[in-house]
Amino acid sequence: AWAWLDELAERCTRCLPGVRPGLDLVALPRLAEVEELWAAWAEQQGLSQWQALWFDHLVAPGAEGASTPPEAAFEEVMASLPNHFLSRKLLFYPMYLTTEMAAACGRRGLTPVGDAEDHPICRLGEA
Repeated sequence: AWAWLDELAERCTRCLPGVRPGLDLVALPRLAEVEELWAAWAEQQGLSQWQALWFDHLVAPGAEGASTPPEAAFEEVMASLPNHFLSRKLLFYPMYLTTEMAAACGRRGLTPVGDAEDHPICRLGEA
C-alpha cells in the first residue's frame, strides 16, 4: 500500500506549479504528506487554502484498504466545489482522462481536457 500511496501523492501533486493564485482549483488526496506539501507550496506561491479540494483516497465504510475509483474521487471533489464556482464555465484537466471520467464531466456540464481513450495506466518509471 505504501508504494501506491507514494505514487498517488506524486501524481496528484505534479500540477501544483500550474495552479494560479486566486484562479485555479486543485483536487488532492487527503494524505498527511500531501497536506504538508500543499501548505508549504500555497504559502510560498501565494495560493489560498480554498484553492485545494480534498478527496479521500480510500473507499468509504467497509472497504478498508481499497483505493477510491477516480470517478468516486471526482464526485467527491465536485460535491465540495464552492457554490460560486458552479456558475462558471470550468475546464476539467485530469491526471488521466478515461471514457468514464469524460462521461462524468458530461453529466456535470464540464469540458474535459485531454484524450478520452482508455490508455493503459502504467506505474511510474514504466512508461
